[in-house]
Amino acid sequence: MRQPAVVTSAIWMSVASVTVVSWPLQGGVRVSPSDLPIATLIANQAALLLMGLEGGETRPGDPITYPLQWLRDGGYTVVAMARAGRLDVARDLVMPFAELDFFGGFGSEADSPGISLWTLNEVAVAARDPALDRTLWPHVRRKADFILGLLEARSEVRRPFSGPVTEARANTDLVARAASNGLINGRMDWQEPVLFVNGFAWRGLEDAAQFADRIGAPADATRWREAAQRVRAAWRRKFRGERLQNQRTTASLLWPTRVAAQERRLVQRALAADATMTYARRPEWTYFEVARAHQYLVLGDVEGAWTRINSLMGMSAFADLGVLWEGRGGGSTAWRNYRGWVHGPPIMPHYWSAAELMLFGIEGLAFVDETPERSLMIGAGIRREWLGRPIAVDGVGTLVGTVDWRWDGRAITVVLDDADIPLHVGPAFPAETRVIRRIRGERRQH
Repeated sequence: MRQPAVVTSAIWMSVASVTVVSWPLQGGVRVSPSDLPIATLIANQAALLLMGLEGGETRPGDPITYPLQWLRDGGYTVVAMARAGRLDVARDLVMPFAELDFFGGFGSEADSPGISLWTLNEVAVAARDPALDRTLWPHVRRKADFILGLLEARSEVRRPFSGPVTEARANTDLVARAASNGLINGRMDWQEPVLFVNGFAWRGLEDAAQFADRIGAPADATRWREAAQRVRAAWRRKFRGERLQNQRTTASLLWPTRVAAQERRLVQRALAADATMTYARRPEWTYFEVARAHQYLVLGDVEGAWTRINSLMGMSAFADLGVLWEGRGGGSTAWRNYRGWVHGPPIMPHYWSAAELMLFGIEGLAFVDETPERSLMIGAGIRREWLGRPIAVDGVGTLVGTVDWRWDGRAITVVLDDADIPLHVGPAFPAETRVIRRIRGERRQH
């Protein structure tokens, strides 16, 4: 009989300290030299995420505290596995995000359909499997149309959710109140972070439209894309007039939603309060902090991004492994029940944070920059001091397929499937760097 994987953080971390660095990410992203910080970051977080799976489900964090699956946190884990080329894992995990519309510790939350659609499309793009597309398509259509309903809601929208919640509260089935000004007034984290919720609504509609293009449903693609354009216009109007004091907003602007791709100057201003990129006190919500570092990466500030990441990892009790946490510890009901501790430790490891870190590393190798001049950015997370050695990168998942590249000290050779997308290199590379495109499968001309 299989025993449940319930262990204390101390036991879990004693195992992690032995196994994490050597755990191979088979079939996934490969970086040489393997001692580059970006390579060890990706490998360590991949191992943390793989060890955090339980019975074919994701977990938000330490299973003593979180004996449940949570759609938001789990979506990031599934996307990380897909981007890393671990399709065996991503495909095993993805179906609850298709079949179930709401699950997690706070019940029916308004960001769920957008995050689900992002997750489904990322796995489908990586898999390139028409059979999987056909399986996911009815769920994509249902979720995208539900977002349209939220945008037109004239009264409260309530829906049932699956699985347990972390605390008994009223309104766990409340998704959103009546829409206003072209935006969803939806619930997330027992708040109504309008820009976060609608950023993911835009992302979900865009992903659904891409899915419809691929499967041959042009009418659906058109109506979802037109709705996405309206959401983005309304989102931009609100963004320009908003005092951005909610971490959820600054953690979602350019990554992962890309909704603010046309507002980069305002994004820079929104992040200006973080200019020192140091922490006067230990932050509670490390997934938001990693996501904010990711905004710097997309903006082209590689040093600012790494300063924030390194500051966070330096605060960890397991800094060499980059194990991040949630909260400050204290009144954890789960720890009190299981261990008798009145003041428990922070929740560590936290798997949303691990997924954010892993995706930061992967996008630091290659990502599609979804500005109006859509391009493929190579090596945005590579620091100047790493360029004294040749670098080889294989198996990076992007929205234009798998990307490989080589740096030889003078030129970058990029191997990909897309013959047309413009290629750019990260800010650390010399201005005179040559960029050579190779189409995968083409025979080299001699």
